[in-house]
Amino acid sequence: MNGVRVVLLDGSPGSVAELTAALESALDGGPAVLPTTRTTPEPPTPPDGTAVVIATSGSTGGAKLVALTAGALRASALATQARLGGPARWLLALPADHVAGVQVVVRALLAGTVPVVQDLRDGFRPDAFAVATAALGDARRCTSLVPTQLGRVLDAGGPAVDACAATRPCWSAGPRSTRRCTSGRARRGSRSSRRTG
Repeated sequence: MNGVRVVLLDGSPGSVAELTAALESALDGGPAVLPTTRTTPEPPTPPDGTAVVIATSGSTGGAKLVALTAGALRASALATQARLGGPARWLLALPADHVAGVQVVVRALLAGTVPVVQDLRDGFRPDAFAVATAALGDARRCTSLVPTQLGRVLDAGGPAVDACAATRPCWSAGPRSTRRCTSGRARRGSRSSRRTG
């Protein structure tokens, strides 16, 4: 094992570009990557085959580091690609230190591109989402949003909703928030898929 490469993220496209390069290397057998928003002590050496070491949300106690293999990351990304109808350009609008954000980067890499990155240093803003979505160009477009983000887009209306309607979003959500988001998107004529990560 080549150790762990810690990538410090601040929500900027520049820091995500560093993560993207590190993930591309990790998927090809290079050092595992630990994306984080804070300086961390040297993580323990992960098991062989690990591509990403990521902190859990800590929903059942303190956050723990979890090792994910390149095979697991690829399998998840390829399953999403199949579910959404093939490769696409991806917009990263989620924090890249979470597994869902990492998976957006992996999906983009497996599609032969790098993700377009919404600058999240000031948090998620629907107007910035619309601008970032435009940078995807005319190819098939996908993004991954959590229900709170999608709710903000729907509440903002205008260009943010138009941008969302031009993508194929998928999100991780509970039944109640999924119903709200799905009904809002249906009123606006856009499709979505519910996926985890």
